[in-house]
Amino acid sequence: MPTNNENQVLIYDTSAFIGGMDPQAIHIPQWTTPENLEEIRNKNTREILQMAIKTGRIKLRSPSEPFIKKVIEETKKTGDYSKLSEIDIKVLALALEFQSENWHPIIMTDDYSIQNVASSLKIDYKSVSESGIRTQLRWKVYCPGCGADYPIDTKFKKCDICGTKLKRKSY
Repeated sequence: MPTNNENQVLIYDTSAFIGGMDPQAIHIPQWTTPENLEEIRNKNTREILQMAIKTGRIKLRSPSEPFIKKVIEETKKTGDYSKLSEIDIKVLALALEFQSENWHPIIMTDDYSIQNVASSLKIDYKSVSESGIRTQLRWKVYCPGCGADYPIDTKFKKCDICGTKLKRKSY
């Protein structure tokens, strides 16, 4: 990461707040999506985020549809599509949009699937309370019972051949 903070922006995933990030202590632009407020159940964490928004430390922004579509395409390539929520996809899309505006976005997240897709999109990320991923992974969906392979974006939870619960593995 560059040492010059001038063109940096932090993009927060919900896991960063749950992991204890304090946006009041950071003095570079910070953003998150409006939907992230909905995911925070802990009262104290929610109050910290609401105060950061009220004081202008964190700003809210929704990503544009073309960036959401690009992220969805990428999640299907990496195999993380089934592991990411709509909110996770919007966080990634927001970072991608900032990147297109010549910002150096850093996604603050402990979510390994977000980290994996961010890595694939060449977006920096930092873990808050977890160690983070070590390498970028590609995933495939398979049946451990009969060995059948499924498309990574399958909606099946169980094998349509033998009924065994489907699993995901890296390759």
